[in-house]
Amino acid sequence: MQQRLISLAFLVLMVHAGVSQTDTFRIDNGLSKLEWYGTKVTGTNQGLIALRGGEVWIKDAQLIGGSFEVDMQSITDTDLPKAYRPKLEEHLKSADFFDVEAYPISQFFIKKVTPIEGGKFNAQITGDLTIKGITKEISFPAKVKASATKFAAYGEMTIDRTRFDIRYGSKSFFDDWGDRTIENDFRLEVSLAAKR
Repeated sequence: MQQRLISLAFLVLMVHAGVSQTDTFRIDNGLSKLEWYGTKVTGTNQGLIALRGGEVWIKDAQLIGGSFEVDMQSITDTDLPKAYRPKLEEHLKSADFFDVEAYPISQFFIKKVTPIEGGKFNAQITGDLTIKGITKEISFPAKVKASATKFAAYGEMTIDRTRFDIRYGSKSFFDDWGDRTIENDFRLEVSLAAKR
């Protein structure tokens, strides 16, 4: 009887050992990058924002969730001549835009990952984006690749800034800005690298 119980316990243990587990991969800030692109009537601007860190959750070599934080105080412009960059950077950090003194951190929490067949991207990522203390669900396509020890992803987010109470220069709220009008949507190109 005792031998039978030992064998049964061993069988249960082996079954549980065969069940795949969820692994946590830490985001490597040095190998990851966030690039922003904004559009106005007279042209475009682009720049970088630094990650503060985060993690992704991998099961059976597939992304199933995760979260990361963005350091909003790190916003920089990369397309203007260097002499003109500080003025734009300070404006983006001001209350007209991201109000980084009051809201220094933005966050994204992955809620769902849906496979995509064919094309440039292989996953549709849905999650909660928090900017200026306001949380909205967004969804965007991504190219995701995971191994036993490494993770990499590239995604393109299109974000309507007015959903996060960023209205400066928006034609949706001001009709007299003319060629100073700024588009509501801005784009983030997200490149993530992570490891166990």
